[in-house]
Amino acid sequence: MTKMFAKKYVLFFLLLSFSFLFVLVFFIYTKINTYDSNRLYSVRKVPKIYRASLIADFIDNKYKKDSILIIGDSQAYGFEYPNEYIFSSILSKKINNNIINLAFIDSRILDNTYILEYLKNKNMRFKTIIYSVNPTHIKNSDFSRVDISHAKSYEYGIFFNLKPFLTLAQYPNPDKLPIFGPEMKIPKDYFDVNATSLNSYTNKLVKLITISKSISDNVIIYVTPYKESALINDDQHNFLVLNQMLNHVHTVCNHLQITYIQPPIKNDEDFFDIVHFNANGHKKMADTLYKYMEH
Repeated sequence: MTKMFAKKYVLFFLLLSFSFLFVLVFFIYTKINTYDSNRLYSVRKVPKIYRASLIADFIDNKYKKDSILIIGDSQAYGFEYPNEYIFSSILSKKINNNIINLAFIDSRILDNTYILEYLKNKNMRFKTIIYSVNPTHIKNSDFSRVDISHAKSYEYGIFFNLKPFLTLAQYPNPDKLPIFGPEMKIPKDYFDVNATSLNSYTNKLVKLITISKSISDNVIIYVTPYKESALINDDQHNFLVLNQMLNHVHTVCNHLQITYIQPPIKNDEDFFDIVHFNANGHKKMADTLYKYMEH
């Protein structure tokens, strides 16, 4: 009798555990696949090998022909700010057109090239493609946040990595305004890059632009604005190196006959920290891009 009771207890415990796991996985899967936003999930909340799958799923669900596409890193993503305050959402309302924001935190040029290749292979086309060039990423253009060579499906990953996917499902993107930005200082050699690194990045940028032009008739490159007061050094070294890089990117854009923008946003009142916009900066960025949109 005791053994029979023990077996039933074990069976009940196993059934309860399986049911709990099933409900949890179903909750995560449902939340991820019904999440309504005009920008990509905070994909860095999950292991690297699952990010490509999340990005592809988001694209497939959000794509509409003749949408505006934004790719880039944390500034374009809208670091720390809810969806309603970021410039892609503001711009979408101003031009009355769908904007798909595929930027994500610390996204690199290889990541964005992968995204564009995926879009091209799926025969997707866009009215305009906007890409933000971050000068600090030129130093190491071989770095990537998305592991394409070892990519696995996030649906498969949920069963083995419950915790990060649960975090993603509960808090996919910021939903509250930040209180204040961190105090940060820029080192003297912040933008320094050697000729080899610059040449490597240029080749990758040309490839990115070429793919962009194959799926859109209007390609815009804008360079990441920085808070000017944070760049000040006694010898103005950062200003000099940064301007040299901006001129180089401008030359590449002119050669490939696409639009180049150096946003006139540099005051402290426009930034959450050194490089990320606050609500005021996002509004100014939306106004800047609006001038280059068809409406």
